[in-house]
Amino acid sequence: MELINPLIDEFFREGNLLSDLIDNYTYRPNQVELADVIYKAFLDQEFLIAEAGTGVGKTYAYLIPTVLWALNEGEKVVISTKTKALQQQLVEKDIPNILRLLGTPLKVVEAKGRENYLCWNKYMKILAGRRAMTPEEAKFVEQILTWAEQTKIGDKKELGLKAELIKHWWIVAADRKSCAKENCRYHDKCFRLKMIRSLDKAEIIIVNHALLLSDIVVDNSILPEYKYLIIDEAHYIDREAFS
Repeated sequence: MELINPLIDEFFREGNLLSDLIDNYTYRPNQVELADVIYKAFLDQEFLIAEAGTGVGKTYAYLIPTVLWALNEGEKVVISTKTKALQQQLVEKDIPNILRLLGTPLKVVEAKGRENYLCWNKYMKILAGRRAMTPEEAKFVEQILTWAEQTKIGDKKELGLKAELIKHWWIVAADRKSCAKENCRYHDKCFRLKMIRSLDKAEIIIVNHALLLSDIVVDNSILPEYKYLIIDEAHYIDREAFS
């Protein structure tokens, strides 16, 4: 099969790049075909709906043409996943592995809903004793003191706390109701705003379906302008829209 981009074959052919990533890697023609038609859809600027059966290896089938397109064309691509777990896997494992094989840097940013980020205003009110807390909440705050002063992204995923502690995250989490926006005294330190600003320079943005739909509802106030979108497990997006 003649491929649109020969580099796709460099990844998937047995003994080549993916063999260094995946133990007992096996060449799968359906996976290569899917990757190629995705790259062609980018090239022709066409809509594509593709169904990948079990065992096709769809994640690498869409990631590799996406990375190649972003590198070759300098175009921003948004990838939307069903779950935060897969979102994190793409950002922390799969895409870095592909870039390591290529020996090329690419700015990849994970965008999440505001509730994932520490709110400085809520946090500082707690430290100032302006919010009553239960003993369990006080223990939670004690556990995050050092992290809050050192974190650069303010994302709760960094904490790794047990369930009985992380359930109190809401007392410091950013939320729409209490957000003072530009009037907040901690506006310049806002972790959520830092994330949104970082998206402008990102070449690949990883979101989940919930945030993708939220961005549409609020007139694209979260994501920057983009032309190319991959929706993984798109058959779940209608459920997210009406949940």
